Amino acid sequence: MMTGCGGTGKSGTTYRYYACKSAKKKTCRKKVVNKQKIEDRVVLGCRKLLTDGNIEKIALAVAAACEADYDSSAIKRIKAAIQEADAAIENLWKALERGQAVDMIAKRIGKRKQEKDELQSQLAIEMGKQVTFTAPQIKAFLYSLKRGNVNDENNRRGMVNIFLRAIYLYDDRMTLILNGGDRPITVGDILLDEIEEHFEDAVSSHAECSPLVAAAPPE
Repeated sequence: MMTGCGGTGKSGTTYRYYACKSAKKKTCRKKVVNKQKIEDRVVLGCRKLLTDGNIEKIALAVAAACEADYDSSAIKRIKAAIQEADAAIENLWKALERGQAVDMIAKRIGKRKQEKDELQSQLAIEMGKQVTFTAPQIKAFLYSLKRGNVNDENNRRGMVNIFLRAIYLYDDRMTLILNGGDRPITVGDILLDEIEEHFEDAVSSHAECSPLVAAAPPE
């Protein structure tokens, strides 16, 4: 696992790079790599995926997923409780029509109606929390990433979050594992730069870590 780090050279210049977590323990010989160079290559690789065809497919798939997931578990539970309350109220009315314990049944009907009102209030709150996106909205967002400034931090973060699942980094190439992809993409001849020797004396500063940090690679 490589993580984003920062270092200050003897001249006071701040550098940012990725390094293996085991490098300090001298148990890994993987070279450290320049943050800007590696992230530029990753972002450009992701941006190439924003074709018109891919944007159309992604927009339709995400919109369908939003619609399928619209009812959360909390909403489903509340709706089921409302249906149960309706059934109970209906049964109580039938019992009341038959003249069974009028006072007691009327009281129970009132209690059930109160429970239903409370459940409907809870349902309205949960429904208000739901966020759904339509296919046109998703397409507009993806096209904004495609046409946006490749150096803009939010633009870069958006492409990484959408497409990138993991990166396997070697000294002469890297392999991108993409979300929803059927096979990995290997980028060769990427000319990874080894950081200058004075990094051995650099002061690590994790506050300088890169914001474009993807999750751990899959097992």
